[in-house]
Amino acid sequence: MTPVLDVQGMTVKYGDVVAVDRASFSVKGGEVLGVLGTNGAGKSTLFRAILGLLPHTGRVSLFGSEDRRHLLPFVGYVPQDMDFEPLFPGTVRDVVRMGIIPYRKRRRGLAILERAGLPMGDAGGDKSERRMIGDALETVGMSDMGGRRIGSLSGGQLQRAFVAQALVKNPLLVMMDEPAGSMDVESQSLLFEAVRRSVRERGIAVMMSMHDLDMLRENATKVMFLNTSVIYHGETEAFFSDPYRVKMYTEASMHAGGHTPRGVM
Repeated sequence: MTPVLDVQGMTVKYGDVVAVDRASFSVKGGEVLGVLGTNGAGKSTLFRAILGLLPHTGRVSLFGSEDRRHLLPFVGYVPQDMDFEPLFPGTVRDVVRMGIIPYRKRRRGLAILERAGLPMGDAGGDKSERRMIGDALETVGMSDMGGRRIGSLSGGQLQRAFVAQALVKNPLLVMMDEPAGSMDVESQSLLFEAVRRSVRERGIAVMMSMHDLDMLRENATKVMFLNTSVIYHGETEAFFSDPYRVKMYTEASMHAGGHTPRGVM
């Protein structure tokens, strides 16, 4: 199976400081890759470099092609820090609508996918805009909030609205950087149920960074432990079955933040 995302030898620097060092990994359709790492480990930098937002060395391919420009419309992205104006007068439905990609911007990417033998059709292009927005809101448990002003939402509701914005384009890969960071327990549960539903029903690939070991174990099919370089990339249970790996992450977390991560006794 052709990986949805394949990264080989990626290095990202800020001046002379190496933020990501020769990272190599892949994600296939139907997989949920949990990217584990402390603050400063390079997680956000890795996400932004994959999306072409930061210069890097190494190779990045999407769906078997290095033509990121025309394939990024099939990637949903939820950054860690939202650039959001609280007084914006729009509704939740308006914000979700902003994530819809017109067909003319998907056309070249669809041709690339077709040549690669990936039966993606029009990736949701046959749906009406209203139905696409409704489906995305339903997936994140916000069907009754479409008319709410975006500035009136709680932190967890706001994060779910931006997840719906990423999902509305019917992406084949969703990248989420610390998506549950500002969420309460109920919102976290709804978010991860939305992730599992999208993977189960559409076979998409998901890549999401997190700190919480319990959350990781419950929701990720694979783990990548990043500490500037890739320390581990493999099955979730294999990561947790090795006390040395878990201890390495625990000690790195305590050193970086002065606390023991959840899920570690």
